[in-house]
Parts: sequence; structure tokens; C-alpha cells
Amino acid sequence: MSLGIGERLIQAREERGLSLEDAERDTRISRRYLQALEDETFDIIPAPVYARGFLRSYTQYLGLDTARILARFPEQAPAGGAPAPRSPGGEQPPARGRSSLFGSSLPDEPMIGVDIGVAVPSRRLGSGSLSFARTGLVASVAIGVVAVVLIIAILIANLGGDGETPAVEGGATPTATPSGEGETPATSGLDVRRGVVPDLIGQPEDIARRAVEEAGFEVTVVRGRNEQYPRGTVFEQAPTAGVEQEPGRGVFIAVSDGP
Repeated sequence: MSLGIGERLIQAREERGLSLEDAERDTRISRRYLQALEDETFDIIPAPVYARGFLRSYTQYLGLDTARILARFPEQAPAGGAPAPRSPGGEQPPARGRSSLFGSSLPDEPMIGVDIGVAVPSRRLGSGSLSFARTGLVASVAIGVVAVVLIIAILIANLGGDGETPAVEGGATPTATPSGEGETPATSGLDVRRGVVPDLIGQPEDIARRAVEEAGFEVTVVRGRNEQYPRGTVFEQAPTAGVEQEPGRGVFIAVSDGP
């Protein structure tokens, strides 16, 4: 008899000597949601699109046949979570209506790591020493990069002439004038209020991300096919525009991959 989704995940994780804490650190998916996948309690995850995204990332991480396991994922998996936040007055803020993708619910904690395509781990022999070695390697690489940047900067300065700064009328020191080419605008350009979810539908992904950050929230992105909106454009969001919530909470956007 073939194993269920959860049993297969547990078996693969234990065969590799991994704990849920290891998987949470490596995939950046909350342990709560990894546990929900293994228990097949998919209603804990706010929407099926997130459950499928997490399942895809987790199976890739464990080296399983992602397509085969996703084929066993229930098409009508229930969406869980708490009701969407209300405004301080107690009334539901005006919005576009219930989200067809996310529903009206939000998780109690930020979700990250949707479909991140993490590398398959090797069997762990000693997580403590391995973590220490990894930290030392990262620190060494960082120091090396900084040193190279400093050397390049010194060489450029020495090749730039006699090192004197040309005089400018009025005694001002000249500064480089931005060309505007390939630069990212400092702000989203949208009407954003801190603590209020901005209207992101139809916006390019980079603009939407910036607007969410300007409003003080954490952004989580999923991607999906959509015939109405061009590739790279937001076609769903949760909560809907105008909802007030505490800064630091999550805002979820679905970005079109095209038709």
C-alpha cells in the first residue's frame, strides 16, 4: 500500500536525519506549516495556493518526486486561518470583495519561502559542528569580498589622476548627476498610508513590494497563471485594499506568470 503525502514526507525527512527545525531553517517555511503538511492538516494553511507552494518546496528540499506528490494533493483542500482584520470602528473596511485566491483569512504569523526551490540536503552527521563551519565560511567570504572592494576602490582612485578634486564655482564639491537609466525609484509612487493595506491589483511586482514595505508590512509572493493580467503584474492580494492592521503583519500578493 502506497504511503500518504504526510507519511512520505516524514519518511524522507527521517531518512536524511533531519528534524523539523532543520527543515524550517533551510527552507524558510514556518515549522507550523511543515508540521501541517506532514499531518495533512491542510486547513491550517490559509489558502490551497500556499499549501501547494509549500508542498512543492518541501518535496524538492527532501528530494522527492514533486509532480507525483502534488498530484495527490486534494483539489478542494479547505482554507483555514482567522477572519480578516477589521477597522478600529468595528466595520469591515471597503474592499474589492472576497478574494477568490486567498479568501478573507490571514495566518497568525508571516509565511516565507513559497516555491523557493531549495537544494536537496545531504545526510546530517553533526548539525552543531556543521553550523559552526558554515558560519565561519560565510564570515570568511564576507571579509574577502570587502577586501577586494577596498582594493578596487583604491586602484580606481589612484588611476583617476593626481587625486585632486576639481574646483567648482562657489566652493561646492561636484557630485555625480544620476543618469536615470536602470535606476529604481526611491518610492512606489502609490498612495500609501502606514498601517493601511495599499491597492496593489494591476501593479508591477517591484512597485507592489515597495508599497507594502512603505505601509510597514511584510510581503509574501506567490505566482500563478492568469489570462487577465500580464506577466509580472499583481492579480490578487490579501488583505484587500483599505484594511487597517498592525505594522509588521503580512500582506500576500499573487503575481501573474502570464496566460
